[in-house]
Amino acid sequence: MGSHLKFTLGAARRALAVLALLLVPAAYAEDIDIFMANVAAGAAVQPNIMIWVDNSSNWSRESQKWPDNGGEQGRAEIAALQNVLASGALPANMGFAGQTGSGQTVGGYVRFGIRNMQVAANKTALNNTLTSIRDNINSSKEKINTAEPAAAMFEMYRYFTSGKVFRGGYVSGNDPASNVDTSVFDPADSRKYQGPPANSCGRNYLIMVVNNVNGSVPEGADKYDGEKFTGQAITGTGDSYIDEWARFLYQQGISVYILDAYNKQQDKTYSRILERAANVGGGKYYAVKNQSQIETAFKQILAEINAVNSTFATASLPISATNRSQNLNQVFIGMFRPDGEAEPRWMGNLKRYQLVKKASGVDLGDAVKAD
Repeated sequence: MGSHLKFTLGAARRALAVLALLLVPAAYAEDIDIFMANVAAGAAVQPNIMIWVDNSSNWSRESQKWPDNGGEQGRAEIAALQNVLASGALPANMGFAGQTGSGQTVGGYVRFGIRNMQVAANKTALNNTLTSIRDNINSSKEKINTAEPAAAMFEMYRYFTSGKVFRGGYVSGNDPASNVDTSVFDPADSRKYQGPPANSCGRNYLIMVVNNVNGSVPEGADKYDGEKFTGQAITGTGDSYIDEWARFLYQQGISVYILDAYNKQQDKTYSRILERAANVGGGKYYAVKNQSQIETAFKQILAEINAVNSTFATASLPISATNRSQNLNQVFIGMFRPDGEAEPRWMGNLKRYQLVKKASGVDLGDAVKAD
C-alpha cells in the first residue's frame, strides 16, 4: 500500500512538473487542459433542460381527488413550475413541451423552445406561457385525450438532435397546433428542428411529469418509426416503450427524470415502468401527490443538474518541498468538473497565477499582474 501511494504521488509530481514546463508567458492568464472538452476551461456550462408535462385528460380527472388547486392536477403541476422559476436565478437553458395528437398522429410538441433562463425576458416569456396554460387547463387547446409519453420522448429526441419534426404541431387534428413555438423550427426547413441554442454545450436533460391513473398504462407495440431505436426490450414492462426510450435517450446524451403524479388513483404497474425508465435513463424517479411535492422534486432535480454542470477549484493545494504546486513566484490552481457519468477521470485544467509585489504586500495575480 505504502509503495503504491509513493509511486502515485511521484507520478503526480512528475505530471505537474511537465505541465509547468508547458506554460509559457502570454498576454493573458493561461490554462492547460488536462482532459480535452468542448467547453471553455474553468467555465460553468449551462445545461439544456426540456420540461415535458403530460397534458392528457388525466391532469383534471375528478376521480383522482387531487388535494389542491381546485382538484386539478395539471394546474398544480404548472403552478409548481412557476414557483420554481420565481424562486431565483436559474443557471440553465430551459424549455417546455407537451403531448399532442391521437391515434396515428400522437407525438409531442415544443411549446417553448429551450432558452437561457438567466435572461430576464426569457424567464418572463416562459412564465407567461405557463400562466396561459394554467388559466385554460381544461380548454381543448391545452388538454388532449391521448397519453403516450414514449411518442413525446421520440419527439424530444428529434428536437434535441435537430432532426426532422415527428408530429410537432403540423399534423391535422392536432388541437394544440396553434400553441407551437415556431421559433424551434429551422428557418430554411419548417419540417426540421434547430434544437437548443447553437452556442450551448451543456448536458441535455428531459424532465417528464407523467399523470398516473388506475388501469391506464399507455403505449402499444408502436416504436414511433423505429428511427435509430436500438437495444433489447426491457423485460417486465409489457407493451410500454417508455423505459426503452429513456434508455435510448440516455445513450444519446439526454438524461431522463420522471415525476409520477397521482393521488387517489395509481396504476402500480405504470409506476414500476416509470421508475425503471428513470433508472435506465440516468435520472431519478419521484412519486408526487400534491403541488408541494412537485415543487420540491423540481428543485431537487435542478440542484442536482446544476451540480453536475458546474466547475470548482480545489479548496487548497498543499505547498511543500515534495509537492510543488508553487514554483518560484508561480502558483498553480487546479479546477475540475465532476463527470456526469461518475467516471474516474474528470475534465479539468491547470490555471497559472503569479505572486505580485504591491504596496500593500504580496498578492495573487494573473499573467499581466492583475488581481
